[in-house]
Amino acid sequence: TQNLDINELSNNHNITLFPNPTTTTFTITSTEKIKEIKIYDVLGSEILSFDKLRMTGSETIDISGIAKGIYFAEIKTEKETVRKKLIKQ
Repeated sequence: TQNLDINELSNNHNITLFPNPTTTTFTITSTEKIKEIKIYDVLGSEILSFDKLRMTGSETIDISGIAKGIYFAEIKTEKETVRKKLIKQ
């Protein structure tokens, strides 16, 4: 069996996040148009928000300005919201 993080809202494989871990940027790809991306710390506080996106199926996000640690990227598409763990090194 596969252990799923309790913070994973979906195990949908239509959305990928790479590279992970990352140091400065990461890319999210989706089969649906990406509407919004939010980055949360482990306490659940929103630290970054990207809502002026190109509305395509791929976005590259710069997180060089945040501290090393574990975060969660919340990706909203036209059909769903998915939260994925992100590690900044």
